[in-house]
Amino acid sequence: MYISKITLKDFKAYADTVIIEVNRQFNVIIGENNIGKSTIFEALFLWKKCYDETLTSNKRDFYSQSVQLYISFDELYFLRITKDEDLFYGTKRTCEIEIEFKEDNESASYSLGFILTKPSIENSYIRLSRNNSEEFQRFKAGLGSQGIKLVDFLFIQQTEPVAKVLSKEPYMYPGQVKKKIEKGKSHEVLRNKIIACDLELLTRRMKEVLGTDFAFRTPPRTERERVEYINLLVEQNGKRLDVGLQGSGFLQVAEIFSSIAIMDNALNVLLIDEPDSHISPRIQNNLLKCIKGIEKVQVFVISHNDNFVSEVKPNEVIFVNAENKRNGTIKALNDVNIDALHTALGGVITGLTRLQKSKRVIFVEGDDDISYLKSMNDTLRRVESDKCIDFSRVSFWYIRGKDSLNLKVMANKNLLSQIVPNCKYAAIFDKDFSTAAENARFIDSNVLHRLGNGAWVHTHDGYCIESVLFSDKEKLINYLLKLTGTENEQEIRDYVNMFYSKVEADLRNVRSELYGNMKGKFASQKKPTRPELERVEFDDYAGEASEKVQYAMLKDNIKKFVLELEGRLGKKIIEREDDESETISSKMLNTYLETAEILDDIYENYLCLFSKIKSFVE
Repeated sequence: MYISKITLKDFKAYADTVIIEVNRQFNVIIGENNIGKSTIFEALFLWKKCYDETLTSNKRDFYSQSVQLYISFDELYFLRITKDEDLFYGTKRTCEIEIEFKEDNESASYSLGFILTKPSIENSYIRLSRNNSEEFQRFKAGLGSQGIKLVDFLFIQQTEPVAKVLSKEPYMYPGQVKKKIEKGKSHEVLRNKIIACDLELLTRRMKEVLGTDFAFRTPPRTERERVEYINLLVEQNGKRLDVGLQGSGFLQVAEIFSSIAIMDNALNVLLIDEPDSHISPRIQNNLLKCIKGIEKVQVFVISHNDNFVSEVKPNEVIFVNAENKRNGTIKALNDVNIDALHTALGGVITGLTRLQKSKRVIFVEGDDDISYLKSMNDTLRRVESDKCIDFSRVSFWYIRGKDSLNLKVMANKNLLSQIVPNCKYAAIFDKDFSTAAENARFIDSNVLHRLGNGAWVHTHDGYCIESVLFSDKEKLINYLLKLTGTENEQEIRDYVNMFYSKVEADLRNVRSELYGNMKGKFASQKKPTRPELERVEFDDYAGEASEKVQYAMLKDNIKKFVLELEGRLGKKIIEREDDESETISSKMLNTYLETAEILDDIYENYLCLFSKIKSFVE
């Protein structure tokens, strides 16, 4: 059996009714501070407290609905409240917590809920009732058919961010250990849990996670009759030290796995609060892999660490924000590419939080485009600060190339709308082999309406973003003079004019090498996944590119431009690791952005783009 849904109504920070859908095995809860992540843990604990209170003294049945049930305010010590009104949202006097449980084979489900009411006497007790007593009886019958006792149904344990191990821990009986755990003091019985569990299995799991060799040295069984406190040592690197003297990472891993080891109920729920607080990224990743391989334990983790979150599956991430709380449903990030989230948003948690606040998304083709835009923004901040933008007010999202552009835009917009509704969208793309007219027609008919109201699309004035450098001869010549360090402007000017003239002539000559090479590349891109090229013929494109050379400057041609100039000058003008087309074109653009000194150095197309972004985010 597992938890499939948690429903909260007017409970602490959750107004009205909010349904939280969870994964059957592993869940990572993320979100900004004070949004209600820890409240989910508290709700699970409070539900369990209510469940236990409704069991009769022999633990074989539920009390009749007519029996008045109460929970003393003092018994709510596990909640972060100072007075009873803190339990309820705003001025409400009742709240509800319901959990839907499903059988492993999903043959049956049970929705068991409790209503808690604040009495007129402050901080004394909370009234408790079930919202559907018939459902509880159906649940009892379902457990009975499997031979499961009501009292053995659910075990919930929470591990702390740092295991505060007692220096002296007395021997305890299993019932006493369980009582400590129920009170949220699992760390106070770490030694008892370790000596009670399968030590070989515990040690193997911990070694797998920590990546170090060690051994527990447990006291003989007869020692319990002679001494009060447990003497548990850890042997490592030839030394034996008390377990309480181990590092925080070791203790936290021991706390988690010793807790799992003693879980033997029908449903075992482990709550882990910020496991990344005192564990290195390497151990975090190992911990994830190991926990996810353990059966019969449903895990909930609260994390603020992007590295930790990036290692889990999309449907294991629950993003809590103000928007989905208002909408009443919090779902896992189904179908989200976590790698894309991590890279495009600059970190899953921080990125999603920023997206929630900004509600502005700009689609680009690749992560290198995001890097260029950030560098370009730094350049504008240096040369004309009022032209730059506040990057915290927009999220750039790359869609991995231009293939099936219209479908990717629609799919990614739908995806992001599930996470953070009511966003506005825009897009920045290369023109590639399309003509200007067909590019504009495709955007108007296939992209803009998919982006929604207020959307815009910017296409670079060139084959790609790097090609814009060839859209203005004078700016290019000025850049090359800085780049080459030469004072012979005429030599640079003559080379640029010669190169442009040759490209223009070659694109009109069907027998030229350039024409043949580019026609072959065009043919490889004209395919069903590139619908913007469906109505474009190569000669249409070539004719346009012969008049605007920047349209012909593929990365291979940028490489040719640079290598030929270097050959003439007899020196390298761009520092690089290799002569790949991608490397040279990227280095050329980045070096331009680094060397731009005044506003007149900035290409009009780049200024136009940032003007659009600035209006978009303001």
